[in-house]
Amino acid sequence: MIRASSSGAAVRALLLVLAMAIGCASSTPQGTGVDRGLIARAELGHAFLYGIGVAKDETRGIELLRAAALAGYGPAQYELGVAYKNGVGVAKSIVTATDWYRRAAESGVVQAKNDYGVHLQHGLGVHQDLEAAAALFVEAAEAGNPHGMHNLAAAYANGAGVRQDEAQARRWLRTASEAGSLESQVALADLLQEGRGGEVDHEEAARLLQDAARRGSPLAQTKLAVAYELGWGLPVDPGQAFKWLTIAAENGLGVAQAALGRAYQRGLGVESSDADALKWFRSAAEQGIPLGYAALGNAYEKGLAVDSDLQVAAQWYEKAATAGEPVGMLGLALLKLKGAGVERDTVEAARLIDQAANAGLASAQYTQATLLLYGHAQEQDLDSALRWFLLAAEQGYAKAQMMLARLYATGNGVPQSKDVSLEWLRRAADRGQSVALALLAEEYHYGEYLEVDYTEAARLYRLAVEAGNTPAMVGLSRLHLKGNGVARDTEMAVSLLDRASRLGHAMAQYELSRLYFDAVTGRPEPELAYAWMTICASSGNDSAIRVQRKMRSLLTNSELGRANAIITELERQLPKVRAPGTGLVD
Repeated sequence: MIRASSSGAAVRALLLVLAMAIGCASSTPQGTGVDRGLIARAELGHAFLYGIGVAKDETRGIELLRAAALAGYGPAQYELGVAYKNGVGVAKSIVTATDWYRRAAESGVVQAKNDYGVHLQHGLGVHQDLEAAAALFVEAAEAGNPHGMHNLAAAYANGAGVRQDEAQARRWLRTASEAGSLESQVALADLLQEGRGGEVDHEEAARLLQDAARRGSPLAQTKLAVAYELGWGLPVDPGQAFKWLTIAAENGLGVAQAALGRAYQRGLGVESSDADALKWFRSAAEQGIPLGYAALGNAYEKGLAVDSDLQVAAQWYEKAATAGEPVGMLGLALLKLKGAGVERDTVEAARLIDQAANAGLASAQYTQATLLLYGHAQEQDLDSALRWFLLAAEQGYAKAQMMLARLYATGNGVPQSKDVSLEWLRRAADRGQSVALALLAEEYHYGEYLEVDYTEAARLYRLAVEAGNTPAMVGLSRLHLKGNGVARDTEMAVSLLDRASRLGHAMAQYELSRLYFDAVTGRPEPELAYAWMTICASSGNDSAIRVQRKMRSLLTNSELGRANAIITELERQLPKVRAPGTGLVD
């Protein structure tokens, strides 16, 4: 009874499939000359192949589709091509798949025109022919096929089989986007952001990415995160950037996982966590993302949530470099320069750095420039060094911008120009580079080359202080002591100097000591004053040594005993490596 019932169900299902096929055939435009029986046979073959309404029988499905295809029915020809491409019901064969795509395209199947064009474009199962591919994309696009539109746009953008025309690329991507293609929507956003084929339009690009991201495109989610991070058409919002990166990473996009690891590592929109960073870097690496390999190399080099192991670091860097990832090339090169974890090889290191720099990696360009400037690992070449510094600086690499500011300030290899130096300093400050912010603040503070502007100096100092810059803490404390551009606030000044002092900044230690000794804080604290001056003097500064000796002569033995106890406790808390800018004059 159960078997008979099942058989009856199968028969009814078959009749339903045939009825659906005939119903589909009845909607076929008259005059096409397509036999309705072929349509029904192809539909039934599809049903058997994928088990739709009937018991799955791939052999029977292929037989029915092949019969319809050999009789010249285009949709069956196309479906056979798909079956051979994916190995469904037949042995996978890209050559046979391509042949059936060709027949289907010649029969007028629009999607087949696009797919056969893709095979021609990449030489899949057929000799590569970019012009023929582009011609098929035109036919598919003009017939309203979004994939054809997208591929035609790509051909125009890259000059593949047609004359390069990025305006046409924009037009077809827009048309495909309006037809619902998420892929085209994201690609159009790229052209708008880069100003290719027309004006830069970050606002429209952001709208396209927001829509595609909400519709579930992991690539759009990743690019939307970048837009929030850089402020492209949207307010800078690290929290939103982190949110969309997380969604894309959890959706399985490897590049998003690598970027999310970077966000955790740098604390961008989230509290920094080396452990979480490592987890996402591993996920990206497991998906074969070269940047994930490079990030793991960096983690093992620096001991981020793992024990430092330079040999393992070199292995990950090498894997990334082999895959063509410039970050891996640079990481491996720097280890080879030092002979750390790998055999020292300055020639190979120079080659890798040059390769990464030519690939456009700003940090590699900066490294290349530095080596050429000082003649390390290769012959000194000031002109070439300047060229590489400029390339990195134009990409917004703040270290290169700072170096150019220094070179033009001193006239080292370039005509000395304070105006050009200040321009590069401003650009580095605009990128949030803390040293540049502090130096520009000093220009406004002391007015050596710019008109004094205490308010602007205070604003820039605050930004640098937020980034942990100790000279900026000293500068801002001086403004608070005198009430220049800010409210006069001795307590705030002391707090800033204390913070910088505990980070190892000698000038802060010197000035904090004088405030305590001269009772500027409102109460004399000679023991604390002596303690900070002693610590400052330990850096070898002559002025601090002289003042410390004078203070010592003014303290009683009991005061000196208490001061020495304070010194012992402070030295225990201070960083082992002194912070940059620890001289009395920065």
